[in-house]
Amino acid sequence: MPSDEISRTLLLHAKWLARQADGKRADFTGKDLTQADFSRGAMQRALLVGANLRQARLIEADLTEADMFAADLTGADLSGANLTKAVLRGVSMKGAKATDAILVDVDFRGGAIIRDDGQDSIGRDHTDLSECVLDYALLTRAHMSGADLHGTSFIGADLEGANLSGANLTGTNFSKANLSRANMSGARIVNARFAEANLRAASLERAIARDTDFRQANLDDASLSGVDLAQCDLGDSTALIDVGQLSPAIRRALDEHRKWLETNGKEGRRGALVKEDLRYVDFSGRDLSGMVLRGAKLVGANLSRSVLIMSDLSDGDLREVNLERAVLLGTLFAGSNLSRAILRGAVMKPIEVKSKDGAATGRTQRPNLKNADLRGADLTGIDLSQCEMTGAKLDRVKADS
Repeated sequence: MPSDEISRTLLLHAKWLARQADGKRADFTGKDLTQADFSRGAMQRALLVGANLRQARLIEADLTEADMFAADLTGADLSGANLTKAVLRGVSMKGAKATDAILVDVDFRGGAIIRDDGQDSIGRDHTDLSECVLDYALLTRAHMSGADLHGTSFIGADLEGANLSGANLTGTNFSKANLSRANMSGARIVNARFAEANLRAASLERAIARDTDFRQANLDDASLSGVDLAQCDLGDSTALIDVGQLSPAIRRALDEHRKWLETNGKEGRRGALVKEDLRYVDFSGRDLSGMVLRGAKLVGANLSRSVLIMSDLSDGDLREVNLERAVLLGTLFAGSNLSRAILRGAVMKPIEVKSKDGAATGRTQRPNLKNADLRGADLTGIDLSQCEMTGAKLDRVKADS
């Protein structure tokens, strides 16, 4: 389809969406749109039934409630696109990329229709979503029963309440994904990865499962009737590491920092654990105010009820860190990865900067979350209005309404 015709069609569609009399709903049914660029286009409720969208660019396009029944999206780029309640029955998305896409309530079930000539049908009995990249996509309540998902990556994706019953999950990667209340009954789960995934209250009844990684996965209240996980790696849940188990050098740094705080800098030394590996360490309730932790690895660490006043945690890896009810006055998190972190009830406010002798300087320091990744974080009971938030990623956060 020529690009000028595509442009005219989208212009009329924009008018149709605005309910203008001379507008017309975009109808690309059966059109050849190979490698077409619809990036950031307003295509809500557009008709794309049976369209050829191979290698098309639909980056951040709005395809809310679009009808894409039996479309060919092989190799297409749908990164960041909004496909809420879109119809994607019988499509082929083999090798497509949909990182950070919104696919809430999307219908991915198989389906086929007869062509006008009555000779052939278009669509597939089983939707082809194989070898896709759907990392961090939002797929809550998506209908993917019977779909072919082999080799697809869902790292960090939110599939809460999704229907994957009877799906082919061979080689599929669900690491760190949220599959709570998902239905995977009767699915084929072979050589898949569910490491650190949330499968709470999910159904795996009668699934075929072997050679699959479930290490550190949450299977609380999951329904496992009729499924044999004997050939899968369930691993052991990761136990928190006590501070006493850390290296002597780190323990000394923590002890010196404690003295520095207790004597207002007269004894000890300000702690600096730059780029240290502190994964799964239990720092709960500790006062680490003023500590320099730039670039530190704090994945899964417990910092609940800790005090981190004016501490520097910039550029750190704080995925799934627990900062519940922590005191974060003037704390620096710029550039850090806080995806799926728990900050529930934390106190994040500016603090007055004082001189060494305690005198007022007239300056304040705000908590800094500039360019921080907070996707999927729990921010309930927390006020971010006084924080530096420029460039912060806040997709799928849990927050007060």
